[in-house]
Amino acid sequence: MKPLPILLLLTLLASGAFAQDRRKWKDTQGRTIDATYLAVEGESVKLKLSNGKTSVVPLDKLSEADRQWVKDRQAPPKPVVPVTPPPGPSADGKSEIAEIAKNTNWAPLTDLGDKLPRGITPPAPSDEQAIIAVRLPGNHFFIKADGSVAFPQHKFGGISPFSEDLAYVSIGELKGYINREGVFVLGGDSKTPLPEGSGWHGDFVEGRAFFRTKEGIGYIDKSGAVVIPVGKFKRGENFSEGLAAVSVDPRRVETDLFGAGAWQFINTAGEVVIPGPLTWPRAFSCGVARVKTDPADIPGKGPMVLIDRTGKPLLASAKAFDLGTVCGGYAICAGKVVDMKGNALMDAETADYRIGLIDSTTPIAFASYKKRPGGRMVHLPSKSVYGPVVDRNVLNFFEGYGSVTVGNGKNRWGCIDLTGHLVVPAEFSTPPEFKDGYAVVGRTVGEQEDAEQTVVINRKGKIIWQGEPRKKN
Repeated sequence: MKPLPILLLLTLLASGAFAQDRRKWKDTQGRTIDATYLAVEGESVKLKLSNGKTSVVPLDKLSEADRQWVKDRQAPPKPVVPVTPPPGPSADGKSEIAEIAKNTNWAPLTDLGDKLPRGITPPAPSDEQAIIAVRLPGNHFFIKADGSVAFPQHKFGGISPFSEDLAYVSIGELKGYINREGVFVLGGDSKTPLPEGSGWHGDFVEGRAFFRTKEGIGYIDKSGAVVIPVGKFKRGENFSEGLAAVSVDPRRVETDLFGAGAWQFINTAGEVVIPGPLTWPRAFSCGVARVKTDPADIPGKGPMVLIDRTGKPLLASAKAFDLGTVCGGYAICAGKVVDMKGNALMDAETADYRIGLIDSTTPIAFASYKKRPGGRMVHLPSKSVYGPVVDRNVLNFFEGYGSVTVGNGKNRWGCIDLTGHLVVPAEFSTPPEFKDGYAVVGRTVGEQEDAEQTVVINRKGKIIWQGEPRKKN
């Protein structure tokens, strides 16, 4: 196929193409355009045009950064590295983790070895259009996926992460929501003011964001219109699956505990659909929410229940904090693994292991050994354990990546994916929490390891931005 001149190619690509490898390309003259990568053909790159046809562009017509991206894209993937156990005895001083794993009785789970259950897919690549919020002491800013600073024209006093393409920020005396071009669209110097007297604003979720005034809370939509007025509710949370927890009880002032008091759930029109009274509510996930039912439970240590969208309980737990995190349509309740209809699948604990659910949109849990830290991944629908032995317990999962410390004695954090293999090396001093394929983490630096540095990493653990090292206190 005859290569197209770069100017003609950019014209043809003007409407963009949407696929997994769509990205913003730049030519040697600094012009940018969205296009979809398909393959490398000799000294050219094959791209998909907006009309569905394909064409090839000489690599020497592209920017150095794009040529490097293509080179990295063609490099063979690095082999996954199992989380290996540390040398020496286990915590009980009698046996090593390999023996623990070998002698663990997984019944009623089926041991698939390293074979993955059906339906398990790796996380999506890092979003190359992402804008990442970085908050350092006295310095807040945004980073693009290429490592450059977004909106360098602004000096932010405070920022929130982008949610639904908007972020709440303060720039001097201006406060409001900016878009992905760094322009105020609500509040700030825009033509759309924020509600009068509002002093705090939440993120946009499902087209709604809460705001607070002295009289209570209300909700606005993306046009800035007040869709749920102030006056009825004193406290509120973000919407999730069309419902939000709100309270008419200003009890937080008395207890300084946000979840205390009487709560209920409203829909996006502000209508009460689950009257309560409930307390310590959590957001809806997979059609259920975790709540407590005693408004007098100020410490938040009473039993929890799962309720459906009508407020009906599924199962009550037997003791405080017995209820596990909702995970891909499953939860731990009253010592059982249950589905969202309240059907018990199996015991959550045996003599050898304990199943703990993790924050994940997929039905994956973690079965931790009782005799020492570590365990295996569990696929709940097939009731199967799989993957390599993980040396330490998984903290939680964000976007398919779970934070874990590897046994090097320095509390260094890395990440395993849903296969149970280490995919982000354990080089960081804080657990990565991914959003849009990126995480803001800390790492220890210096010959004496006496300094801390904030960095931004992608899903491969590659550092795309790093801050100045700061001496530890």
